[in-house]
Amino acid sequence: MAKGEDKTEKIQVLLSTEDLEELSKKISKKALTSGEPPVSISHYVRDLIRRDLGRSKRD
Repeated sequence: MAKGEDKTEKIQVLLSTEDLEELSKKISKKALTSGEPPVSISHYVRDLIRRDLGRSKRD
């Protein structure tokens, strides 16, 4: 996604409470190990989708 490109489409994902808690923990742990602030769940999932599509964070 080019910088400044609009994100206009939304998707909805249903997760169990356990899955959501595990995802939050994973994001927090990644932030602690990298020394950066944690990203939002939306941001994390968007990066997962883009990676699966074979795109970098900056495409």
